[in-house]
Amino acid sequence: MVNLLLPTILLILPSAFFILRKWQSGVVLFFIFLILEDSARKIIPGQPSYVMLLKDIILFLTYSSFFFYFTLNHKKIWKPPFAAFLAILSFFLLVGIFNPNSPNLFFGLIGLRSYFWYAPLIFLGYCVFNDKEKLFRFCKILVFMAIPLLVFALLQYFFSNSDFALLNAFESGHNIHSFGWIESGEVPLLPSVFGSGPRYGRFSMFLFFLGLGLLGLKKKDKLVVLSTTSAFFGVFLSGSRVAFALTVIGAILFVFLTFNFRKNIFKIILWGILALIFISLFFFSFFKDTALFQISAFKYFFTERIFFIQGDFGRAISEAILFGNGTGTLSQGRESIPGGLEWYEYQTYELRQGFWFESGLARVIFELGIVGALIFYAFWVNLFYLMKKELNDLRKSKFYYLASGMAIFSLVMVVWYTFFHHQVLGDAVTLAPLWLAIGLFFRLKNLDLKADSVVK
Repeated sequence: MVNLLLPTILLILPSAFFILRKWQSGVVLFFIFLILEDSARKIIPGQPSYVMLLKDIILFLTYSSFFFYFTLNHKKIWKPPFAAFLAILSFFLLVGIFNPNSPNLFFGLIGLRSYFWYAPLIFLGYCVFNDKEKLFRFCKILVFMAIPLLVFALLQYFFSNSDFALLNAFESGHNIHSFGWIESGEVPLLPSVFGSGPRYGRFSMFLFFLGLGLLGLKKKDKLVVLSTTSAFFGVFLSGSRVAFALTVIGAILFVFLTFNFRKNIFKIILWGILALIFISLFFFSFFKDTALFQISAFKYFFTERIFFIQGDFGRAISEAILFGNGTGTLSQGRESIPGGLEWYEYQTYELRQGFWFESGLARVIFELGIVGALIFYAFWVNLFYLMKKELNDLRKSKFYYLASGMAIFSLVMVVWYTFFHHQVLGDAVTLAPLWLAIGLFFRLKNLDLKADSVVK
């Protein structure tokens, strides 16, 4: 660790200079760190987890620079239409740190990281671009990343058993799914540039829906088409059935939101059939087991998952208390804090005979209680209601496609979190794009109607 201290300082200092000079550069640097951090960990002996803190240092500097910029220049920070619900939720989460049922304060602090730490990206997303061309350029660069990410994913898929550290999983990770009816019995998961296949799948979903939105702006942009297609293949290769199923459902929803069916229904059906045939042939030619595994997602949901969700929710309700067990008691990283591993094993194995809460809905009920769960989902319901109103206002605008992509991505992430895995809103790979996309979404109407007067 000592040997890495000097390179870390040399990396942070110039970054800090650029961020404090211009806070917008911090947003770009943060996403660079977000994409590269797990690859950096793999090539460092011991794969130290503290490397992940570098992006949080970058984000802290960005928040500070943003606050100082608006304070010193006497500018007003944007007040979102959902500010009241966000304030109530934030207050409840802060109070939840001191919940007497929580094992200790460290649980609350790591809980704030997943619930609250990335939320200010809403404000940065709203203010970061002062004209539409800069916004489009940033979105395009992000979507273009889907191409090198897919190339890297393919290399990992075929050569993950090599001696090259970048192509292999973390030492503590796994890279297979066991699935009995598939010929091999095992379906490979990518080691991924993001540390795991499912995390790569969620980031690819973000790029895919962002790409769909950009295609509505300029339909003949071939590089955006290639990038969006690469993002979809990335979702498929990630080995996450939920990511694949929600991407397909989200794409169908995007079509319903954005196309004039009276004029385009024939073209939609024709191109849809051709795309389905091409994708099916491609997948089954090179990734037969993975393709069967992904297609099984729809059957799996109706035959098994829906009953699991009911059981998970039932257990959470049966043990629910009014104000919950405290912010962060189910957050990622709890095993690494003092007493966290012992507490987790006691709760999981001694009290629940090996069963634990997996869905986000059950997690919120356990952590925040009945009152907190109502506040948490009141925030999201209010947010999506406001998004719907914004989409109605933008319907005749060319921004409508981009806004629809951002809104659908936000919706499917909350659905994934609520009904499948609470880890979805537990790490930066999902949270950073989600909160930033929400801020960008509410900026679109302002950019469409008038020149920016907030940031110069």
